[in-house]
Amino acid sequence: MANILGKIGSILKVDADPSAGAGTPSPVNTLAEFGAVIYVKTGVLDTNWTASSSTGTVTSVDLTAPASILSVSGNPVTTSGTLALALVNQAANLVWAGPAAGGPADPTFRALVSADLPFSATLATKSGTVAGATFAGVPRKATVTFGTAFVSTAYSITITGENSRSWTYESKAAGGFVINANSGAAVAGEVSWQAIFTGETS
Repeated sequence: MANILGKIGSILKVDADPSAGAGTPSPVNTLAEFGAVIYVKTGVLDTNWTASSSTGTVTSVDLTAPASILSVSGNPVTTSGTLALALVNQAANLVWAGPAAGGPADPTFRALVSADLPFSATLATKSGTVAGATFAGVPRKATVTFGTAFVSTAYSITITGENSRSWTYESKAAGGFVINANSGAAVAGEVSWQAIFTGETS
């Protein structure tokens, strides 16, 4: 006789096939499980057990994924097969990230912006030229305004010009500075400047 080992929900867990002859004592319509097969008691005798033929069927299995990131192949599976995912090719110099500004949104592949990088972890460089004709006053001076301001005045400045001058700077701010030619003579050509954020006060 098959011994009852326990019960899972309404199904008896037994240690042998109850339909093999020995049976298991229980009421009619009792369910028992052995070897991943469900048996049902179809009569009053302990040996009246029959393997259940009830099975579920799946006719098709498919898979979807965000088309901008992944492609799906092998779908749908209707008999046997393998569903496969592959990364979609992306253009160069793009990153998978949330929006560049504003509130939260689904990530996309996009170019980095300065706000993505912690300023303290990177060396930022700005440079440009100032036309000599824009220098005015005595001594001659010209204002440099950055397109995007630094987060502080912790940057160094280098100034070079076509004319021999003792170039210095003043009025240093996060958004720019003033170039001083330290001479009242007209400035010819262009004056080049470079500002490097170092994280150290100058």
